[in-house]
Amino acid sequence: RGAIAIYPGPAAMYRGIDMSRSRNADIAQLISNDPARARDAGKTSTIVILPVVYDNPQSLALSQSERTALDLLVKASERIGSPVFDLKQMDKNFSDWSKGYKYQEKFTNACSSEFSMLGATSACGGGAFAAGICAAILAFLSIVYFGVIGNLALVVLISVPMMFASVFALSYLKLKGLNDNGQRLAGQVVGLKRYMEDFSDFRDRGVADLTLWGRYMVYATAFGISEKAMKQLLKAYPQLADPNWLDANASDSLLYWSYRSWYFNHHYAGPASFDTNSMDFSPSANFGDIGAQLESGFADIQSTIAAASPSSSYSGSGGSFSGGGFGGSSGGSGGGSFGGR
Repeated sequence: RGAIAIYPGPAAMYRGIDMSRSRNADIAQLISNDPARARDAGKTSTIVILPVVYDNPQSLALSQSERTALDLLVKASERIGSPVFDLKQMDKNFSDWSKGYKYQEKFTNACSSEFSMLGATSACGGGAFAAGICAAILAFLSIVYFGVIGNLALVVLISVPMMFASVFALSYLKLKGLNDNGQRLAGQVVGLKRYMEDFSDFRDRGVADLTLWGRYMVYATAFGISEKAMKQLLKAYPQLADPNWLDANASDSLLYWSYRSWYFNHHYAGPASFDTNSMDFSPSANFGDIGAQLESGFADIQSTIAAASPSSSYSGSGGSFSGGGFGGSSGGSGGGSFGGR
């Protein structure tokens, strides 16, 4: 949406640089030419609140969930005292923020509201619920009756299993399920996931589609398949293995930092001799897969918010800011960009 930009490494790496105006390729060169910065690039991610958030927020046309997710980041910026901050700073600052859970709840409620507006679910299981309640009542009455007549064997053999079965059924019973519209939407989501897991066959796609693939990577992060999607995309676009090509052709793409940051701590010998199959984008790797890094960072932040909140005020359930990715199941996808504008 162009509300924030995300860069590799801690905020201290960018001290003295106007991050609201910097070009991604220039930042990448700065990191590549400084061994200390290159070593630090994989430790966390830096978030930049862009000027449009303060100057013209209406132009962003954010959804309610995106707005509440952005509110949390803006609040972090205010508490830290800078529009440029990293996830570790955010996590540390939130450790004593007792009201942080309110922002979490606003986000969760916004996601629930948006999901309800889809009309994807309807009530179901009413008959099964009634049957389960009747079975539980019958089991209870049988326990009382067999107890009164002193037949404990029937209590053990009939009443107890009946009670266990009815309680078990009621515990796992779903009173809401996907309706026809929900099944259609779910099919689209599953289809998109499968498409991203194997789009290496789409070799007829042009470079212009990198903008589209960049947006897809946000969803890949939400699905928890960003590492796999990055490897699949690399098969379709071998040029992504060339940092010079990235600088010249993809510096404004959401894909840029996911691939470009991998090279900061690796010697590059040129496209002809570089084995793309050796590229490790897993979360355990020092570089690459910024989506996985964001997921991990925001999971820590969510835990910090929960720990700092009054125990009587925060249930710890519902949506999250990580959710399988920054904005994953929590509905904030598209709320930021990997170093983009």
